[in-house]
Amino acid sequence: MFNPSQDTNVSSSVYDGRAALQELDATKSGVRGLVQSVPVIDLREVDHAAVVANVRRAAADWGLFQVTGHSVPQELVAAAQSMVRTLFHDADGGEGTLKGRLYSRDPNKAVRYNTNFDSFESPVTNWQDTLYIITDPEVPGALGELPKNGRVLWLRKTFEAHAGYLVRIAIRGTWPQGKLLGRHRLQSGPDMLACHYYPPCPEPEHAIGMVRHSDWGFLTVLLQDQIGGLQVLHNDTWVDVVPIPGAFVVILGDMLQMVSNDNFTSCEHRVVAKRTGPRVSIASIPTQAGSTRNYGPVKELLSHTRPPLYKETLASVYRKHCASIGLGNKGVHDFQI
Repeated sequence: MFNPSQDTNVSSSVYDGRAALQELDATKSGVRGLVQSVPVIDLREVDHAAVVANVRRAAADWGLFQVTGHSVPQELVAAAQSMVRTLFHDADGGEGTLKGRLYSRDPNKAVRYNTNFDSFESPVTNWQDTLYIITDPEVPGALGELPKNGRVLWLRKTFEAHAGYLVRIAIRGTWPQGKLLGRHRLQSGPDMLACHYYPPCPEPEHAIGMVRHSDWGFLTVLLQDQIGGLQVLHNDTWVDVVPIPGAFVVILGDMLQMVSNDNFTSCEHRVVAKRTGPRVSIASIPTQAGSTRNYGPVKELLSHTRPPLYKETLASVYRKHCASIGLGNKGVHDFQI
């Protein structure tokens, strides 16, 4: 009879079930520990060094993490979600309505509403509507097109008040040279709010909420409701970003991957369509699209053993490139040296 132990190549590949069970038992994490889960970082952690290490690890390995303990009141979070949904997205559309007046595919409009910003470039149509609000005060007409409704103005002021803080907590201490990012104005608050709406889908198996993509900018701070559906690609596996009440999702973008010279990664993520809903999410996005600065790998991160991996480019140039190739194609690879 053939004895596997006589052939070292064969015996080394034989699965040892008992050893695997012993290894699992030693983790003391149960079978749940075998399932990948998105990093969650609690800013209330008293060990600041541990917070910094966790953020650095998540930014390098995942390109996405959730933030809790950020001191933004839960009632404010719930109110923001409710108003975006009931005040705008649940309202009727068409000619003569607020939605009809704001409906546009002009990316330069300070406030606009549409279905799939890249409908005519992408081969896939997402099951999604979006209200875009440019919050950069240097943009002519920014915020001025919103209706003079007290609740809308309150929502706007609320986001203006805390969005800059959310961006700072996302980037603060991410690596020892993190202060260098201040030169790129990443701590100045968002340029745009994207208020996404995903209605219940009657055939979710034949649709996608938002196609697989990476964000072209630097950083997105996302508030999602409890419906779920957001997934991130990690180690070639789609992992659910399970909603945590009051938490914010921090998503690293292509431009941050470029200026960090691959110290960070911009994650690919998607939203799956669901029969339940509607799903509402609000994204704060510092795009830097109006900047005249050339962005490239931060010089202090480079050496003769760590040369620059990307060409310098204007944020507006990179944004136009990503728009030309359509959502679902990671444009950062086209700027590699």
